[in-house]
Parts: sequence; C-alpha cells; structure tokens
Amino acid sequence: MHDQARPVTIGRNGRVAFNEPFGSRDSRTRLSTLDPLTRKIAAGDFFHEDHVPLHALTVGLGAVLEAREIILLAFGENHARVVRDAVEGPMVDRVPASLLREHSNASVLLDEAAAADLTGIATPWLLGNVDWTDARIKQAVLWLCQQTGKALLKLDADDFLRFHGPAQRVAHRVFKWMMDTIEYHPAGRTPQRVLCFSPHSDDDVISMGGTMIRVVEDQHELHVAYMSSGNIAVFDHDVQRLADLMTELNRRFEIDVSKTPDLETHVLKALAEKRPGDADNEAVLRIKALIRWSEAKAAAMVCGCKEDRLHFLDLPFYRTGTVAKRAAAEVRFGAGLAADCDSGCTVVQLANAPSVLAVRKET
Repeated sequence: MHDQARPVTIGRNGRVAFNEPFGSRDSRTRLSTLDPLTRKIAAGDFFHEDHVPLHALTVGLGAVLEAREIILLAFGENHARVVRDAVEGPMVDRVPASLLREHSNASVLLDEAAAADLTGIATPWLLGNVDWTDARIKQAVLWLCQQTGKALLKLDADDFLRFHGPAQRVAHRVFKWMMDTIEYHPAGRTPQRVLCFSPHSDDDVISMGGTMIRVVEDQHELHVAYMSSGNIAVFDHDVQRLADLMTELNRRFEIDVSKTPDLETHVLKALAEKRPGDADNEAVLRIKALIRWSEAKAAAMVCGCKEDRLHFLDLPFYRTGTVAKRAAAEVRFGAGLAADCDSGCTVVQLANAPSVLAVRKET
C-alpha cells in the first residue's frame, strides 16, 4: 500500500470507498455497515432498497492515507455539493473525504459537473479579480439575485459594489440576455405539422411540455412518436393494482368474468416467483406497457395533443424486458405515422435516441 497510488471514489454522503461518515480516521480493511443514503442510492442496481446488502468489505481510511499518492475521483452533478464540502469545507469525520487533505500528495480528478460548486468555478469573483466577460457578468448577476433574493431589475447600486458601471445598466443587460433565451414560437408562426420523438413515454412532457403547449397554441399539428413502451419503468405493485382493478371491474359490470380472474392469478403468480433482476413475463410486460400508454396519452392530451396524433412505435431494439437494449437496426414506421408525416414535418425533439437510427416509411 505504501508504494502505490490509490485511486478512490467519493460517495454523495462524503464516504471514501465504503468508509461511511463518522467512521474512524485510522480504520483498516474491514466489513463496514452501509449508510442509509448509500443503500438508497444503490437501490437501482439491486432492484429495490430491501435487496441492498447491509455491509460491504472496504479498505480502511487509515490504509488509504498510507498510500504514496491518493487520487480522489468524482463525476456528475450529484457529487457537486459533497465535492465542495470535501475540498473547501472543514476536515471532519462527517465528510470522510475531507480527511484526505491531510495527505501530502493527494489530488482530485473531477468532471465539469462535479466541480460546478467549487468557489473557483461557481463564484470566482469571491477569490479576487476576474476577467469580466459577458458570460461571467451574467453568471455573477444571477448569483447576486439569488444571494439578495431580488429580481434582476430590483438590484441597486449597493448590490453591485464589485462591478464597474451603473448598476441598472448591468442589470438591464443581463435581463435582455435572459429574455433572448426564450423562444416564443419554437416551430415558427406558420402552421405546419410538427413531430416530437419521445424515447420513453414521459420524455416528451417532462423535457418539453411547455414547448408542446406553445406549438399547439400556435395552431401547429402536433404529433408525438413514442419510441419505446417504457414498461420496464413500471413498478410491480402497479401491475398488481391494475390486475385487481380489471378483475373487479369486469365482475361488477359482468364483462367476461371467466377470463380476468385467470389472468390476475397468472400475473400475481409470476410476480410472486420473480427474483431481483429477473425479466417479467410477456403478460406482465404487456400490462406495464398499458399503464405507461395510459399515462403518456393523458399527459400529452393535457398539453393539447390530440389522441389520434399519438403514435406508440414500441421499437424492437427496446423490447428486451431489461435496461439493456438490442443493437439499433433499421426501423420501419407503421403506415399511420408514415401517412401523417408524408408531406413533411418539423422535428422538435430527438433526445436519448440510439446512436444509429435509420428511418424509412412503410410502403
């Protein structure tokens, strides 16, 4: 250990490896009890928090500090706050990563997102003189609004002590820059057919619901193409609830009461026998897809899209029953979408799509 460089990661609670908060600075390799936040974050990999182990084998913090060199790694915006605490905050056992600063040869390797909250990145003007570019002025003035709790045009001269030039002129410049980021007519003013590609059945509304509403308000003909069913994002208990609802609905209205109890029994048995990580059977996947279909339809219609302009493609390379996808291949759009888009359309979103996607209209 003494002659090695030791790369270690930081957890969102400040842990190093699995040395959780409030552990011993002199700890050695051991079985560590996992912090509740660590287990919660890991739940996705274990398909539920109940399946996450309570303990993990980890090299101790004392052993890490004996390495010749320490490289602390952090990536992603979720680590920005704890990176700031570890690098700039007090050295305390509440943030084990902060104790690595005791080492004479420790460095931190970050991506831009993980470094975003560091003073030198977020508010460099607090450290000394900076080059006041337009982008830096915008960043500083918006930060000042947050610090003072004031709107842009309410900032006064006292708020701008660190700036050159009249306060109102600077505030108005930033206000204009912010207004220029707003696109009031995202598909133009002339009515046309607009096609929104939604990789999952909620990406359209979550990513650009406001844009969809504005497109409809501008009298455009909005279509949404859902590329996958989204069934793997549905919880098992939602399937149980819907299966029970269908059985009871059919019983009360005397609709084919002979089949739904059998389906419910089949579904509940499949879910009961399912182990963490197992793919669902076909019946469960179809019910989960139906749940996502109803949610997607309701959300898109709230945004003003008409029901007959919603296209559920259920592309084959998404249909694995797991998070992993098949290789992207040529996709043939069904006749409905092909006909709707035959005269051309404007694509307003294509996000999170496969890197290679060939599209051809069905003839």
